[in-house]
Amino acid sequence: MDVTIDFNEADMAVIPLVTTSVKNATGPLKGVIRLTGTIDQPEAYGTVSVRNGTMKLTSVENEITGIDGDLIFSGQQGDFQSRINMGNGSAGLAAKVNWSGHSLTNYKAAVQLDGLEVRSEYVRGPLNGELYIADRDGLPTLIGNLNLEKVQFKIPLSMESSESTRNMGVDVTVHAGKGVRLYDRTLYNMFISGDVHFGGTLQNPTASGQFDVRNGTFKYLSHVFNITKGKAHFVGGSYLPNLQLEAETNVSNYNIMLSVKGTVDHMDLTLSSNPNLSQKQIISMLTFGRGADSNSSTLTNDDVNAVATAGLQMFAFGYVQDALQNTLGLDRINITTGSIDPDEPTNKETAGNYNIEIGKYVLPKVMLTYSQGINNKQKKYGIEYSVKRNLKFTAWRTSEGNNYIGGRWTRSF
Repeated sequence: MDVTIDFNEADMAVIPLVTTSVKNATGPLKGVIRLTGTIDQPEAYGTVSVRNGTMKLTSVENEITGIDGDLIFSGQQGDFQSRINMGNGSAGLAAKVNWSGHSLTNYKAAVQLDGLEVRSEYVRGPLNGELYIADRDGLPTLIGNLNLEKVQFKIPLSMESSESTRNMGVDVTVHAGKGVRLYDRTLYNMFISGDVHFGGTLQNPTASGQFDVRNGTFKYLSHVFNITKGKAHFVGGSYLPNLQLEAETNVSNYNIMLSVKGTVDHMDLTLSSNPNLSQKQIISMLTFGRGADSNSSTLTNDDVNAVATAGLQMFAFGYVQDALQNTLGLDRINITTGSIDPDEPTNKETAGNYNIEIGKYVLPKVMLTYSQGINNKQKKYGIEYSVKRNLKFTAWRTSEGNNYIGGRWTRSF
């Protein structure tokens, strides 16, 4: 066998034709490959290179640029070296394969991540670390570590591989440092730190360790709960974390506590309050702005309308909250209904009111707040001082001249 393949007129633009994972690619190829040996024992010689290429992956928003790479064949061995850029970061890649006949006899690959900036649905930010692929007990295994800072993640609802997916071993440690954020516009926003090890295989995963929640919020029934304690811990059988969160919010003169346990696709939520209300009364207060009659099992027309508007809040206002919080650097963004005055019960005049509440920490435990009616003229100015988890002092004044100065102390029994 003696076949020569000339790549000097080829371009990376052909890559999207052979894989749907690449949306587009550019970059002229240079080089010649000569295939020799026999059909049963093929050999290859030559080099193919690309300089300053680009590539857009289907599942990633930003483009891979500055692609420089060389693929070198020498008999029954292939070596690949490349350097790429994404955003303000880069990555170096190297790989080596050997074959005999039609079977691989050896393979290894390495990726050095140097602030590689990825923007996708599940990852946004720079990635740093080292990853390798090597044979381990006859199974290709991903090995290495990731050191994360100032990066945002969204937890997928599932990470199941199909039976047709080739199995691969995993031995990767992830360190979450400063500025690592778990974020879903409609559900959670929390900053985490810690270390987790992912092991096992894609078809039989194991994981150990946990990420501790330093601070953050959790959204439920269109209300923003401040997380007071939380962790995302990992156990065998899945690469998805189990969330254990304790969070609280204030509705009227009630302190509502929320306990969250489970994975994002199957969470167990438990509500409690101070002063004490039943679960039904708490849900009614969060949804309708008032506690339900403990003897009533029916919904009024106002209740049905409140359920519909709560759903719209989760879908539409989530985008408003996200844009304002990121643009203005605020610590609290909340969309509420009813009167801005917590002491004023919801009535026909205020039931259709929408309000926006914003807050900013001016000191570590002191937050200034401001509330403004969206479709009404009410305003409220306030200050909150959290001495510790169960002791908080608040003061506020509304545009109608109502004032409040007081504190709240809670104790669990």
